[in-house]
Amino acid sequence: MKDKVTHIIATIALLLLFIGGIWESWSWFNLQNDITRINAENERLDARNQNWINLVDSIYSLGDTSLSSSQLVIRDLLQIYRQDTQRLADLYFIKGNIEYQKDQIDEAINSLSTSKIFSKAETPKHLALMGGCLVKKGDFDIAKQYLALASQKNHSYKWHLGNFFEIIGDKNKAIQEYAELLQKDSITYRICRQRLTELEKENPQFLNSIQYDDDRNRIFLKRGKLHIDI
Repeated sequence: MKDKVTHIIATIALLLLFIGGIWESWSWFNLQNDITRINAENERLDARNQNWINLVDSIYSLGDTSLSSSQLVIRDLLQIYRQDTQRLADLYFIKGNIEYQKDQIDEAINSLSTSKIFSKAETPKHLALMGGCLVKKGDFDIAKQYLALASQKNHSYKWHLGNFFEIIGDKNKAIQEYAELLQKDSITYRICRQRLTELEKENPQFLNSIQYDDDRNRIFLKRGKLHIDI
């Protein structure tokens, strides 16, 4: 009897090992399939994101030639992507940027507010451009709050805060913002050196609006970052 029990136990043990081996092989097979599927999905997402970046680049390039034409394109794209909240957030931001350039400030503020709703966040790029709109409306105190908050969230936006201090004639604070940014990265923020050179003159020419239109700041507006978030 004892031998039979021992034999049964041994048989069960062998069966468990066999089943365990099959299960392990099956689990490994499923894992490999999952990895392949995830990699394929990531590649599709990367391609989709790159296509979107290329489209945004094209909108800005068109705007360099004709802001009105880029507005028409955005109007159509808002319909095409009306179910995609992230794309809508991007498009309304670009719309606000173009309206800012056309001095359609109230419209720009509305577009930026809509972009914020869709993105469910107030990013530094939103804050900086909203600050520029408020400067054009003469709301300097509120504009300063927006620009200061943008620079706190990301030091790249010290450029815009420095612009603001130039606009209100505070030369020393403008120099401080530019110098701090240049100290962080003398290559990326080399544009600050141009402003510092100007401000060191006996009678410097101060900026009269927030500057978003150079290549470096164009990246700020399109992608929301330079070493950044979003």
